[in-house]
Amino acid sequence: MALELDLYRGQLEQARHLSNLTDEDKRKKAVKACAEKNFDVLWEIVLGYLTLYAQNKILTSTHTIRSYHTGIRQFVEYADHNAWNLLNPKRDDPQIWVNTLLVTPAVNPKASRPPKKPKTLSIDTVRSRVAAVRTLYKALRWAGATEADPLQDVRLPKDNTHSLEKNAPYGDDEVDAFLEHAEVSMKVLIYLLSHGGLRISEALAVEWEDLDESRKRLRVNQGKGRKARTIAISSSLLQVLREYRRELGGRPEGQLFSFGTRETAHYHMDRVALQAGVRFRGFHAFRKYAGTRLMEQVKDLSRVANHLGHASVDTTRKYARPAADDLKDELSGW
Repeated sequence: MALELDLYRGQLEQARHLSNLTDEDKRKKAVKACAEKNFDVLWEIVLGYLTLYAQNKILTSTHTIRSYHTGIRQFVEYADHNAWNLLNPKRDDPQIWVNTLLVTPAVNPKASRPPKKPKTLSIDTVRSRVAAVRTLYKALRWAGATEADPLQDVRLPKDNTHSLEKNAPYGDDEVDAFLEHAEVSMKVLIYLLSHGGLRISEALAVEWEDLDESRKRLRVNQGKGRKARTIAISSSLLQVLREYRRELGGRPEGQLFSFGTRETAHYHMDRVALQAGVRFRGFHAFRKYAGTRLMEQVKDLSRVANHLGHASVDTTRKYARPAADDLKDELSGW
């Protein structure tokens, strides 16, 4: 949380700097950055816009900011390489850029050798890149640099692959292997993700005072969209939390973990995965494990949605679905 607050304060200072400029000076700054394909200045303008006018304004999540940063940086590099006029691109340029993304090989920086059959960027990744560039042009319109909305008519293909097929949940054996080789703090994190169904950002923000051990409840204060919720916690999570508390001296305060960033958590989980002999497929696969296991048990999308913090059960369908043989007993007498 401290790191997030530092980031937000930095954003606010940048927004103040931009708002202190006259409209004409702000416009000139944006026009010059577009002409020079100067990503650093363009990103400053985007951050100023996000801080003042995005849906969550200054509280736009760090995950979203990282995604926009990557998408806009890559877009500016592409525009520079292809001699785009950023303020007035040709009519077909945006769709050509999107089509180029759709056939761009996905790169795994941790792979020791290139795959024999390289995969292209997922449609979800392409959508996130398009969302980033839409935000860039909103910021440029806010700065008065252009009235253009060049991505207005861009079209993306539908992705009919179920979310659980693209990024399957961990299996019981995989979760057990993670837990077997994790020290106590990492066990707490694994249970928060795989039993509590928390997002990694939510898990890292949990504080000791959020726990109600007597009622086996946990208050999630840093939910998506800043929506708080209270969830039930499993007996296994409660047991390892008590073990963790004893290890820390009995009355710890503040956040549960000594690390607070996704990158550091990724580093620690990678080490656990290496010891466990399990491929680490990201934190969200734990969350999908929680959704899938709960769905198999309660067979009620609305209850699973409440646990995962989804505003709509339509989102929950992407995380959990009944087993293929869910109707075997009902159909056995047909």
